[in-house]
Amino acid sequence: MKKAIPLLAALCLLLSIAGCSLERSGWKAPVTFFYRRQSSELQAHPEGGVIVPEEREISGRNNDLFYLLSLYLRGPLDDGLVSPFPAGCRLVGINRNGTTLHVILDEHFAALKDMELTTACACLARTCMALAGVEQVHMEAAASDGKAAVNLILDERSLLLEDTVTAPSETVPAE
Repeated sequence: MKKAIPLLAALCLLLSIAGCSLERSGWKAPVTFFYRRQSSELQAHPEGGVIVPEEREISGRNNDLFYLLSLYLRGPLDDGLVSPFPAGCRLVGINRNGTTLHVILDEHFAALKDMELTTACACLARTCMALAGVEQVHMEAAASDGKAAVNLILDERSLLLEDTVTAPSETVPAE
């Protein structure tokens, strides 16, 4: 009996590990959202870049783009990622016209400036391209005073998705 308990415990551990590895491979409707990495994660793993994917299982609503983007704007589930969008940011409207997806966001998105806006637009564009299979994303958001604050079109050529520049090799001075 004493020998059976460790064997049973080892078997349970083995099955739980196998269950973890099968979890993602058994997904029926995975989607990919793109978020910004936490600064601490970026310092620890600089090779992965600033914008990284987060896969999620979406069953039953994987064809509802409004639902998927609204879910995306709620933020990541992974603690190592952060949403580039301000709290309360929401989707106002969405329209597909051929290979372009037109996304209208609220005034919270329009409040973003500089690098925060650039990062948010890049994350949103990559997410929309992955979800809808479009070539370009037209993002629009009106400021609280009603004037257009963001009116931008991004495609894959607009984004540098990988840093392909190699660091120069060090040369040893000749003596």
